[in-house]
Amino acid sequence: MGESMLANIKPRLKQLGLKLKMSKFIARENIGAIARREANPVHIAHALRKQLLMSSILRDAKYVEIDGKIFVDPFVPFMPSPYFRKVLENNSVTSLPLKPNYAEIAITNKCPCDCFHCHVKNTDETDLSETAILGAIDDIVSEDFPLLIFAGGEPMSRFNSLLRFVRRASRDLDTRLFTSGVGASYERLRQLKDAGLSGLYVSIDHSTPSKHNELRQHPNAFQRACNTVASARELGFYVSVVCCVSVFLVEFVAHCLLLDFLCQRFSGLEVVRYDGQQ
Repeated sequence: MGESMLANIKPRLKQLGLKLKMSKFIARENIGAIARREANPVHIAHALRKQLLMSSILRDAKYVEIDGKIFVDPFVPFMPSPYFRKVLENNSVTSLPLKPNYAEIAITNKCPCDCFHCHVKNTDETDLSETAILGAIDDIVSEDFPLLIFAGGEPMSRFNSLLRFVRRASRDLDTRLFTSGVGASYERLRQLKDAGLSGLYVSIDHSTPSKHNELRQHPNAFQRACNTVASARELGFYVSVVCCVSVFLVEFVAHCLLLDFLCQRFSGLEVVRYDGQQ
């Protein structure tokens, strides 16, 4: 009984410790802004109200620490970092509209899967050139975005270009990547890690391999996704599992099976849910 209670308490204490670290970082930023005369007490009071609102939104989030970086949400930059500081600044201004907290670039329409929910099916345009995408990255940096997400299609289908994009963007932004896992490998993930990528969103839409493969219209999509999650975690990425919920998955038993599978197979993951149309 004592061991069971300790096992339940330890994760809660870990979460509390990470939340305290984040609170200290935010408090230090607020005090620093006053000391540097970048903000007056009235502005700080307004910022504190906005920060309390952000805290209430993230109160049930699962905090994860990897190599000294604390991740609190798949769409929020890690802290401590200038990118998280920029989120605080962007959400503390008194003028409207607020600046967005992240941007997303679809670097390719190519994909080895044929998912029912994919927007690319209705897109006939060819991929943007490297020059155009690098220019877009520079524009995103100049507009003070803190986080950039690379998507597709399947970004791994344009891997050499993806490496260059990540390397360029990671000089000024926190960077993440959407992937089905098809086309990923340990070596490719290692190269992306070295280029500066901090996190991945990996698609797993069903706990049954054949059902997931059917949704993705690819015979090995499930195994590739699982391999990608395992390799990414080993390499020190922040990994989020993305689920496109279809009608049959909304059924209570199937939904519970999926969550149970994710929690058992990949403990400590952040699970992001998207509602599909099928």
